[in-house]
Amino acid sequence: MKQNAQLHWPFYSMRALTNSEQILYWRLIEALPENIVLAQVQLSRFLGVRKGNGRIQWLNRVNQKSADFIVCNKDFSVLTVIELDDASHDRPGRYKADADKTKAITDAGLRIIRWHVKSMPNATQIRDEIYSPEGVQGRTPAQTL
Repeated sequence: MKQNAQLHWPFYSMRALTNSEQILYWRLIEALPENIVLAQVQLSRFLGVRKGNGRIQWLNRVNQKSADFIVCNKDFSVLTVIELDDASHDRPGRYKADADKTKAITDAGLRIIRWHVKSMPNATQIRDEIYSPEGVQGRTPAQTL
């Protein structure tokens, strides 16, 4: 065991976002300058489990799942969760994972927006969607958590 600590571990550096995610990230930044945009955030960092509900069991359901982007208010309360779907989301095995992620997010009182990589919105469309009347406009931080 001690000898393994001296060996090089097999990791290498990768980009944190795919090319498509980078494009959407910069559009989000342009569209929402008054908000904070975070990328690749584990669900357990912004979803809590209500007391008396088997916290560990429920956290295990979202463990290792992440949101592509979260849009936050200045106090880091979550305004909207954004998922960027590509062809991998069309596989049958992904339907349940996507449905579980959506359920966890919406049951926490948050809004999730899914955009397909082939039809990413521009900055104006992003603003319109984020601040649409049926979206998050008028929510207080307590309502978004």
